[in-house]
Amino acid sequence: NGLYYFRESIFQALPVLYRNLERALDAVYGEEGGRTAIRVPCLLRFGSWIGGDRDGNPFVTPETTALAARLQNQEILREYLRRIEELNRRLTYSSSLVTPSPVFSASLEADARQMSALFADAPRQYAQEPYRRKLFLMYHRLQHNHDQARARGEGHPDAPSASFWGYAGEQAFLAYFYMIRDPLLAHGDRAVAE
Repeated sequence: NGLYYFRESIFQALPVLYRNLERALDAVYGEEGGRTAIRVPCLLRFGSWIGGDRDGNPFVTPETTALAARLQNQEILREYLRRIEELNRRLTYSSSLVTPSPVFSASLEADARQMSALFADAPRQYAQEPYRRKLFLMYHRLQHNHDQARARGEGHPDAPSASFWGYAGEQAFLAYFYMIRDPLLAHGDRAVAE
């Protein structure tokens, strides 16, 4: 039941809070550079008593706590997958109109080679839309993370297969978003990048 609040409020409220903080920094400290001069700190950290309330309840075991953490992890990954799908529908830039950075292009080519099986039926899928192609690959990488989390939750071994494409951690995942954001900023699409 606690996961309901992730979907119905936390996922929507958190970005709004940070976006409002960025706007406030621009409004108050605009002459000093606003949010570009003052790094917005990570103000919120999440924790949960769900599955971890060690108050004598005999049904709350270490296995219960591990299950609760895995379910929360899966919920977050599902939300990220949903948001990548949404971005894929929005970032429809044609390569005839924009030129992604060399770092972005190299990363896109490397991912496309590593995950070439995804393009077996349609090798040219999103070939003229670099951001959509990257997001398509990101979706499948993250889907591997989700599948691995689900397998752990179902008691399967958690060792990734030889063809595991997922992200090693959150910094690797975030780096891909910066690879998309930076070229958008470079070709004058700050509003879209933000």
